[in-house]
Amino acid sequence: ESERAFFEAWNANKYTKSFGTIYWMQNNAWPSMHWNLYDYYFKPGGAYFGTKKANEPVHILYDYYTKNVIVENSTLTANNGMTASVTVYNIPDLTVKYTNQVTLNATANAATTAFTIPSISGLTTTYFIRLQLKDSSNQLVSNNLYWYSTAPDVLGNKSNWYMTSVSSYADLTGLNSLATNNNLSASASKVSSGGQDTVTITLTNNDATNIAFFVRAEVTAGNDGLEVLPVIYTDNYITLWPGESITITAEYATADLGGQSPYLRVRGYNIPTSNIAIP
Repeated sequence: ESERAFFEAWNANKYTKSFGTIYWMQNNAWPSMHWNLYDYYFKPGGAYFGTKKANEPVHILYDYYTKNVIVENSTLTANNGMTASVTVYNIPDLTVKYTNQVTLNATANAATTAFTIPSISGLTTTYFIRLQLKDSSNQLVSNNLYWYSTAPDVLGNKSNWYMTSVSSYADLTGLNSLATNNNLSASASKVSSGGQDTVTITLTNNDATNIAFFVRAEVTAGNDGLEVLPVIYTDNYITLWPGESITITAEYATADLGGQSPYLRVRGYNIPTSNIAIP
């Protein structure tokens, strides 16, 4: 979340856009959240997908400081008749505490404020803020989820060019109260061509009341083996609400399976780990 927040702010021109900064942030110089989009073996970390999300051409985001919901249009074409919506949920029961929706025109190469989230009473200490942006044809363009706290981070006095110390951290322990979801289904199929495999993965949350939170799909060499690397996923670390489904793809060199059969491993914050063969 902190990595995504940085790039959302960067995208909204709150930080100087520097090629050098982005270059340095690509691979990890030490085991840390900093400089860790992918590792030495090109394994994509959570920050990779957060950065990819934050740099969508048309993106909806929440500004912690102003409480504004903003639509960032980085393209050179205006997107008119878009619908921006927010829903705030308590954790773990997903009770809706606030919702809002507006229609707006997303000006080209600009950030457009949709609305401000007001103070909300009755929130659990940890809660979800879910944003969605749809185009004039009601097609989903951007989907963004924050887990936040009524006791937010408090910054300390020590800072340097790339970080500021934190004197006390946001209380996100409510995430630990999410009930285990045993109703996530997964399927996968593979197409091979020119020494490359493309795996299509579909994840569906069949639970009627519970989310599938922070789900990671991995293609492995063998049953519950090592993840195939290098690999490129279209998306990962996914959260699905009841009844929702998503399809992503993974691409890698067939030779990197090392002669083993490909398997799909799925795990998540409240999801038991499962492994299935990829036909």
